[in-house]
Amino acid sequence: MKRRLLPGLLLVLLAGCASTEVVPLLPTGSACAFSDDCDGQVCLQEQSTNGEVTAWAGGACSRDCANQACAEGESCTDLADGRYCLPACQPGDATLVRRSRLSAVAAAKADGEGGCREGYVCSPAAGACLPDCRLGWDCGEALECNPEGLCVPPQPVVESGVGRPCTWPSDCADLLCLKPGQVGGGMGGGGMGSGGGGPGMVAGFCTRNCAEEPCPAGSACAPLGASHFCLAHCGPDLACAPGTACDAAHGLCVPDCRRGWPCPPGATCTADGVCR
Repeated sequence: MKRRLLPGLLLVLLAGCASTEVVPLLPTGSACAFSDDCDGQVCLQEQSTNGEVTAWAGGACSRDCANQACAEGESCTDLADGRYCLPACQPGDATLVRRSRLSAVAAAKADGEGGCREGYVCSPAAGACLPDCRLGWDCGEALECNPEGLCVPPQPVVESGVGRPCTWPSDCADLLCLKPGQVGGGMGGGGMGSGGGGPGMVAGFCTRNCAEEPCPAGSACAPLGASHFCLAHCGPDLACAPGTACDAAHGLCVPDCRRGWPCPPGATCTADGVCR
């Protein structure tokens, strides 16, 4: 009896030895070291200079979308060396984890604007999480790195210089370099207020106190805090300089509340950087 049972027992033992744990492949956007680890068989490798990460922090799983569509929750994005699927996002949207099927580990690390992982920013133009150019990612010749870490077209600034970002008075020629904390309250009608400061914000912007003298061409006088200052015009064909945002209701570039300029009481900072 025992001799008849032995072959069956041996088969069970062999089957147990042959079984191996199946490790699931990583979805798009997850950190990676090798392409074989990724569902899309592409790992965009981390780039660094002198030991400092400059792009694709931790690596990023992707897939080639030159000849195939991306999965739901992914965005096909043109990069310098091809077209790749990246996690889809929207600025101010924290639901990236749900839409890009990130793993629980990646989800725990998704803490940037739009839900992008640390070292990445949500690009409104691409609708995808891209490397933060403030770390050193090359924007190429046609684009420039803005204060939010996004590669964007160079922003036009009116000739008067009103609205131009500044750090020192000398940056503004005959204008004033207005910084947070130099005015209080907010823009009349629930617009921008100033004071305090915040990480990553532009130090200030060039303006003129129009309670004392008229504004240059291309700008208009508006209440800001306890006084009146010149703010640059903006519109569909006239963008605001970095550090300011277009208040479409007034057609003026106001201090961007996403950059550290607090809103006045009763107003909140919206996704476009304007207090309402």
